[in-house]
Amino acid sequence: MDYNHSGTGKLGSMFQRLEFLGDAVLSYLAMQHLYKITPPLNPGGLSKLRAELVCNQFLACVSIQIGLVKYIRHTDMTMEAAIGRFTAWVQGYLASESSTSLPISTSATQIASARLFWNKGNTAPKTAGDVYESMLGAVFVDSQFDIHCVQSMFDITVISPWWWRFTSLFGGESMIYENPVAELRTLSYSLFKCVKIDYTYEYGLHGGTTATITYHNMVLAQCLGTGQRDAKKAAACTAVEYVNTHKDELKDLCDCAHQQKQESTEKKVYAADSIICLDSDKDKPTRSNKESTRLSIEYATTTDQQDPASDWGESVDQATHAPLESIAISPDTL
Repeated sequence: MDYNHSGTGKLGSMFQRLEFLGDAVLSYLAMQHLYKITPPLNPGGLSKLRAELVCNQFLACVSIQIGLVKYIRHTDMTMEAAIGRFTAWVQGYLASESSTSLPISTSATQIASARLFWNKGNTAPKTAGDVYESMLGAVFVDSQFDIHCVQSMFDITVISPWWWRFTSLFGGESMIYENPVAELRTLSYSLFKCVKIDYTYEYGLHGGTTATITYHNMVLAQCLGTGQRDAKKAAACTAVEYVNTHKDELKDLCDCAHQQKQESTEKKVYAADSIICLDSDKDKPTRSNKESTRLSIEYATTTDQQDPASDWGESVDQATHAPLESIAISPDTL
């Protein structure tokens, strides 16, 4: 299958058209399969599970298992090297999986995370996943748009060999698998009462993004992805495993609990000082509410004086006003 990254050539354009068609067919077949799950998943669970089932990282593993990546013809040596590295990693993991024990944490989310191994490590080259969608598109066109023909291909290449890995992601009507980024945050807080986890990204000149996760300035994981989201997800998966195997070491790094306790103590002292100040103000003499307030209002007497604010030049009443008065006003009348 010919691949042209720029999509300017005829064959490259055909690859992208088949990929576009295959992506739509794959989404339909995946949703059809998930909708039949009993008991039925809620909409949120269906959405999350579908996202895992059609993600490029997983589809790259499918392409590698059926040998499809060997038939990609291209001239990009960087992509060739990336596909080779990811292929070796997938094949090595699958070969050693039978001798690998259960995850260190036997929680449902940890077991599910271990089964979805493709979320760990570096992100797969996008082409490795795209080629599977292109194949589905080609089968759909070649079969005169017979969805049942593509359904058989989907069942043989995805459902039969891989579906058992997804069954641990849900229970009842909802998902029990947590996104690696959220899982890392939850795990950090449950173990250390701390979420001081920082993500930084480096963008390569020739594509690709490297995500680095640090915990109190200590690097937990560093992974390369085709984009920021993929790199972040892969790094979070690796970081979760590291946290589970280095709990004591990481616990010594964190002093957030001590700082929070100190800040809490300072707030209590400040609050106590404020109460003392308020109590001392009560001893100051205050004016009784029943005491009348004397307001003196003086009326100026003017004679033969022109009103400067009058545009008409009229004279102010020359009559002498009443003598100065003192008016007693009760606070109740104000």
